[in-house]
Amino acid sequence: MVAPSKKVASGKRNDSTKVFKSSKKPFKKTKDDVAARSEAMALQLEDVPDFPRGGGTSLSKTERKKIYEEVDAEFEAEERVSKRSKGGKPKKKRNPSEVDELGSLFDGGLTGKRPRYANKITIKVGAELIFRVLGCKSKRITVTCKKTLVKSKLPILSSYADATEGLVTHGWITKIEKHGCFVRFYNGVQGFVARFELGLEPGSDPSSVFHVGEVVKCRVTSAVHGTRRINLSFMIKPTSVSEDDSIKLGSIVSGVIDSITPQAVTVHVKSKGLLKGTVSAEHLADHHDQAKMMMSLLRPGFELDKLLIIDIEGNNLALSSKYSLIKLAEELPSDISQLQPNSVVHGYVCNLIENGCFVRFLGRLTGFAPRSKAIDEPRADLSESFFVGQSVRANIVDINQEKSRITLSLKQSSCASVDASFIQEYFLTDEKISDLQSSDVTESECSWVEKFSIGSLVKGTVHEQNELGLVVNFDNIDNVLGFIPQYHLGGATLEHGSVVEAVVLDISRAERLVDLSLRPELINNSIKEVSNNQSKKLACDILYFLFQKRRRGISRELEVHQRVSAVVEIVKEQYLILSIPEHGYTIGYASISDYNTQKLPVKQFSAGQSVVASVEALQNSLTSGRLLLLLDSVSGISDTPHSKRTKNKSSCGVGSVVHAEITEIKPLEVRVNFGQSFRGRIHITEVDDVSTSEEPFSKFRVGQSVSARVIAKPWHTNIEKSLWELSSKPEILRGFRMLLFSLV
Repeated sequence: MVAPSKKVASGKRNDSTKVFKSSKKPFKKTKDDVAARSEAMALQLEDVPDFPRGGGTSLSKTERKKIYEEVDAEFEAEERVSKRSKGGKPKKKRNPSEVDELGSLFDGGLTGKRPRYANKITIKVGAELIFRVLGCKSKRITVTCKKTLVKSKLPILSSYADATEGLVTHGWITKIEKHGCFVRFYNGVQGFVARFELGLEPGSDPSSVFHVGEVVKCRVTSAVHGTRRINLSFMIKPTSVSEDDSIKLGSIVSGVIDSITPQAVTVHVKSKGLLKGTVSAEHLADHHDQAKMMMSLLRPGFELDKLLIIDIEGNNLALSSKYSLIKLAEELPSDISQLQPNSVVHGYVCNLIENGCFVRFLGRLTGFAPRSKAIDEPRADLSESFFVGQSVRANIVDINQEKSRITLSLKQSSCASVDASFIQEYFLTDEKISDLQSSDVTESECSWVEKFSIGSLVKGTVHEQNELGLVVNFDNIDNVLGFIPQYHLGGATLEHGSVVEAVVLDISRAERLVDLSLRPELINNSIKEVSNNQSKKLACDILYFLFQKRRRGISRELEVHQRVSAVVEIVKEQYLILSIPEHGYTIGYASISDYNTQKLPVKQFSAGQSVVASVEALQNSLTSGRLLLLLDSVSGISDTPHSKRTKNKSSCGVGSVVHAEITEIKPLEVRVNFGQSFRGRIHITEVDDVSTSEEPFSKFRVGQSVSARVIAKPWHTNIEKSLWELSSKPEILRGFRMLLFSLV
């Protein structure tokens, strides 16, 4: 057994790594030494930590230096006494480094002066000890009696030049931090084990699992000899990505956050093995501001349920949480052979240079958009128009298979969105941000959202009035405010304490804010339905239920891709709140920017302004219960006066060839947009000349640009539901039998 060690002045126990100075002169036996040896038990070589357990640290450099100076002073004093007593010069001492190699076993009789700060070890007289030399410096030999180190058969790492990738050896922990552990080897060589290489469970604290002085087996993952830097791993046999069939490029995985840096989030991917993935800050969301907000709220231990593998680098996975990429994961290309000219594909900006913009898809598949094709405004600065990591829609202009070059266009005029995915992602991410903000809040404090629904009537009390509008409090709901802008006061004059009944226009969970309106046209429609059949008292009791039922009925009348005239109710920073008068003032939402125009100046809107938009998504859980619209000004469809549109329509008559973009693929038809404001369809019978394929639409993708010929005008009297009939048959495109179609 090892006897209790002496305590140094600082009150901490010394490490059990012994420091001896060789000397030909044996220890002088005192009465205390004889008594101690007679009562001592045999020394058992066991793993005793070099430093106190529990994450303690070793002596500081200043303390060690002071102790070394004291020890050297003792040896020098002893030499002077010996010289005076015997006369003459002392014999030349043996240099330990000349005879002892680092890592060698030190056995036989041990002589020399034990420093007074070293752990006190009592042994039997004549006992034979085996040590391993850890290092030699000046007159000191540092040795250890730890069983693991003494009996280790692994290679000895005593210089940075010996550190080769894949080398497995023993070392001991000298320092523990949140981001990893420092490990030391022989002759002062040390390396670093990053947190994700410790093999810990997500969210675990390294200091609670490891302790300073602990002997560990580690593997060298990389070494830079010039800078004397060694990267290590406690995972001796890392899991190979190829061992897990679910881990492949373009697949969706989930993971738990392990560590966070200002640039990225490291996660443990849920798979068969222990794999790590990295989500860069820009890939946390499609919207740049929301990505920064997510970064500030994420913590180790949080789970990210949907992550797209966009690249695989060894055993490290590059991941993305962008909704635009996850939604179309199956359609994203990873090889140049999967690209088709004139198609529009989602990707992200990976680099910006003066002459253009690089866009990456899956893996290392990268395209280049030259300055002339990157933006509609030729004089614009690309660094002011895009940012690295930005989600974009890229139009495939040209593919050079021989040179593996892909030429892209990022112009909004050719890459505008054809759906409401951009604004949809905004609301879904807003809910995630709200959940992160309320992670430490009780469930009851988050249930306030259930008391509000878009388009419903709520009661509140005026709390404050200012030049922007009214601030409203709600009964029995704390820390939630309502706001009524001046435009939505409806001419009413209200004072502090007045009770109001208003329509809910928007709900912000993150800001705990409810936008309200007192405009008569928004309120009266709900009152009329109940006032004709119910008494006023009963109407007040069931108003909410009937109002919601009426709203749902109106929403069903609207169809996806239906164009509507809307009125701007509120202008937000990222979107517009609209009402559709022709459909009972149903509330809808539309983005004022797009993927490729996030950094560009947006068009200015004002409350009461009329706009034209198309319905792209009805209320459901994926839209956060909102009706989502796509503005013509964002989609590239011009809302110019009728006189200007008439000229454009003349070029889209029956028989003309148009370039159309696919917006939706149905079982029997493909819906497309073409021209400036036209919508059409390609029936399943108008795809190929000979219907030999069981899936004639298999070669089509949403966003793809196709050439088609107009074969018939719209037959529906309602212009919002009218569709032009198109054909993509090669025979029709060549002009055969066009005389017949011109008579239709």
